[in-house]
Amino acid sequence: MSSFDEEKPLLHKVATKEKKAIDRMENIGADNTNFAVAIQLAVRASVMMCLLAAIVWVPAIRKPFPNQVQARIPLVICLFVFTINPLLGTAVQNCCCGIIGTFVACFHMWVMNGIFPGGMKEGMSPTSATAIFGWANFLIFTFLVLFCKCGIGTKMFALATDIGFMLAFLDPKSTLVFSENFTISTQGTAVNTMIATII
Repeated sequence: MSSFDEEKPLLHKVATKEKKAIDRMENIGADNTNFAVAIQLAVRASVMMCLLAAIVWVPAIRKPFPNQVQARIPLVICLFVFTINPLLGTAVQNCCCGIIGTFVACFHMWVMNGIFPGGMKEGMSPTSATAIFGWANFLIFTFLVLFCKCGIGTKMFALATDIGFMLAFLDPKSTLVFSENFTISTQGTAVNTMIATII
């Protein structure tokens, strides 16, 4: 046996963790089996987003949808991107979380506009009862949603929707229309946001 022959393999001192890392590095550049699945999902999502956009683009499809829903089609497409998933069960779960989160925010705004119809109005003081009620509700709602043990999707949809509603409630110059006095109006922003989320 020559002096160059090794008695033990060179990697005999390498720990198991490092050996696994070296094995993974050997696969770099190998065929990516997820590539075809990712391309298929991208094509399916693009086609579906174009079909949703047809509600605005194609006059014949646009007719049954009220103007308030048509105005929210970009939101619909954005929500679709957040909820899509290669696994059907996960996509359905994401949709349910989105609908529940949006409903909670819409219900919150419905109650607030039932107590103080229209929210802040021109000439109201920043320390008026409406402003204090609005800010207190905003902070308490945010805390409760972040504190509760629900999915991140539900929290994301609830907070994103409610923050937009609260900005309108607390802005004296806001022109957004909401259902007031504990009634439900088809012209209401929250109602149409709920419809858009369900779509």
